[in-house]
Amino acid sequence: MGVTPGAIAVNVGTPARNLRQFLDSSTAKPLRIGSTGNGGMPHLTIELLKRAALPGVVIHVPYKGAAPAMLDVMGGHIEGFVGDLASVITQVKDGKLRAMAVTSRSRVDYLPDVPTAAEQGFPTLHAENWLGVLAPAKTPAATVDRIHAALIAIAATPQVREGMLKIGYATSTSASPAAFQQFLRDEYEKWGKIAKESGARAD
Repeated sequence: MGVTPGAIAVNVGTPARNLRQFLDSSTAKPLRIGSTGNGGMPHLTIELLKRAALPGVVIHVPYKGAAPAMLDVMGGHIEGFVGDLASVITQVKDGKLRAMAVTSRSRVDYLPDVPTAAEQGFPTLHAENWLGVLAPAKTPAATVDRIHAALIAIAATPQVREGMLKIGYATSTSASPAAFQQFLRDEYEKWGKIAKESGARAD
């Protein structure tokens, strides 16, 4: 139904003006990057960020939710925060945090001045969270098809598109239930591999 990229956000007083400068600023001590907790998409995005940076530059700091992590960034207790753009968009628009990058393949319409990580030389730093609708495995195919058609119609309405954009999501639908199943398999494979290689565990 919708997608939102990750966002790498920092204190508005941070001297670095882009992601490369931010990572290169770690000369005296590692950059402490907060997330909403162990094992979630923001944590795994930080694991991708670790791979893109020099060893030891980035340290993951798990929090119990986005609010306390963002407060610590704003207070200067940690250097950055990675979360869904939907979770930081209000603070960014209000000038309380600065978004250094989004982790989508292209810039988002509702924050057009924020470059992607790929634009800044980090092509592997791609992570998007998504909203989908699932049903029990034995749901009849005809019922699944009817639900799918209804969801596509709903997602196409201006009210839904505009409402989702306000909270940092772009509407996105699959071509068919089978296409969404394949998307799920691809996501499990991609993120399962990263979780296994990094040792990430959910709280």
